[in-house]
Amino acid sequence: MPGPLILISNPKCGDGAGHAFVQKHVIPFLADHDVSVDRAVVTDAPGHAGVEVLKFINEHLEHASVSLVVSGGDGTLHEIINEVYAAAHQFVQRPIELLIALIPKPSESSAIEYKLRSLRSLVGEHPTTVPLSIAKTIIQSADSRETTLSVFSGIVTSTSLHASILDQSEKLRKEIPDISRFKVAAQNNIARWYHSNVLLRPTKEGLVSIYDNSSGSFVPYSGDNNDPSRPTMYGPFSYFLSTVNVDRLEPSFVIAPLHSTASPDTDSMDIVIVRPRRDPTVLSDTDDDHARFAEKTISMLGAAYRKGSHVKLRYTGDGTVNEESKPIHSFVEYVRCGGWEWAPEEFDDDAHLLCADGTMFRVRSGVYTIYWTTSYLLLASATFPTFVKYSMTGIV
Repeated sequence: MPGPLILISNPKCGDGAGHAFVQKHVIPFLADHDVSVDRAVVTDAPGHAGVEVLKFINEHLEHASVSLVVSGGDGTLHEIINEVYAAAHQFVQRPIELLIALIPKPSESSAIEYKLRSLRSLVGEHPTTVPLSIAKTIIQSADSRETTLSVFSGIVTSTSLHASILDQSEKLRKEIPDISRFKVAAQNNIARWYHSNVLLRPTKEGLVSIYDNSSGSFVPYSGDNNDPSRPTMYGPFSYFLSTVNVDRLEPSFVIAPLHSTASPDTDSMDIVIVRPRRDPTVLSDTDDDHARFAEKTISMLGAAYRKGSHVKLRYTGDGTVNEESKPIHSFVEYVRCGGWEWAPEEFDDDAHLLCADGTMFRVRSGVYTIYWTTSYLLLASATFPTFVKYSMTGIV
């Protein structure tokens, strides 16, 4: 394993069990493989992980690479990516690689060997790597379109239900310290609809495509406006989540199951979308409509836990959703493109919320633009846990 190693442990991730897992399993694993830890950091504040990693890199510039073991959620990786990107100009003349093993937050269903998989790859002689991409989010003012903030993410960028769950679960952390707070947050938000329009940006090859679950293939998509040059989706939305690197957010929650079919050299991202007005029984925007559609959204999320089978769900003429019947169209819209522009309606405060790797943003008046950007991040596997080879060459 090349380069000095820093171990980052976020004790507040999930239900707090991650740090205990590091002490009980990660540190002994490294010792058993004769791998020394040059610095161990237990984070104690937001942003701490990124600051420590950048400091460690600057202290070891004489090395061609630096290794990093991260126990935490996507927010911890988010901090590191953004801190390093902000300082990337320092490494243009003298490139250095950051090799990252991600240790996912423990859960009852995830075996010890699964959680150590990325670490085993890191200490191995010949880890297998594939490209890892970065999504860049630009927040622009609604009137002048001036950029007010830009941020990078490597796992997930979302709005709608997923963003609302992450936002509210953090507010519930003190009241409900274990991971059951996510279930509570989901129950509180499952019936919400989010009013926005979305412009889909093409890949460098000019492609915007959507998955046709009848044929099992991606086909060209021209949007609700029937304009292949600027395909647009009209809201409201129930679920909207994009990813550039992974097919799942938990070991069994395979929300983007088709991601593994994308070429590793592509500049695309996958977006999982649910819109209530596609339901033939939803004719208005009443509380009853919201409640009935919420049940279907719950079924969709449950299907994601069954090997990503939610992408097979179809509507029948009476609004029933299943995999078997003759469909009128799919329940989930699964898009592959180069980016997206989220323009929330002014009156819908919840639609102004955006999640980038667990970090929340809310802009009263503005537009979110998310697009694939070039990086030199490499992944050993399309599933968590992952081994990442990250080069700070060419990312400015």
